[in-house]
Amino acid sequence: MLPAEQRLRTSREFQAVYQAGKVVRGKYLTVRYLKRKKDGKTRFGFAPARKVGSVVLRNRIKRRLRELCRRYSHCFVDQCDVVVNIHRTAAGIPYQELEADFLKTFSRAKLIKRVY
Repeated sequence: MLPAEQRLRTSREFQAVYQAGKVVRGKYLTVRYLKRKKDGKTRFGFAPARKVGSVVLRNRIKRRLRELCRRYSHCFVDQCDVVVNIHRTAAGIPYQELEADFLKTFSRAKLIKRVY
């Protein structure tokens, strides 16, 4: 699980990213991000639509994405708020395919400094 300081929690934080953030679309994910003026680590929020599937499936995808954020936390640029929207096509894909799209989309958004 991501630490509390790395999570977006309130709808106000999500709305700020939706209204003023930039968008990068991948095959299975859409990444919206907004640079913050305050110091701190990058914060993440996940927003799967109901059309992705059942609540069990949506929660599984969110757990996978949280694990990817935790695994690559040392690679992200700081001072960003990121909202990850999950496409319907992400339902049922293997973890490796989700990881590849995650890294590709975050690299295109220039949110990853380096990957080790």
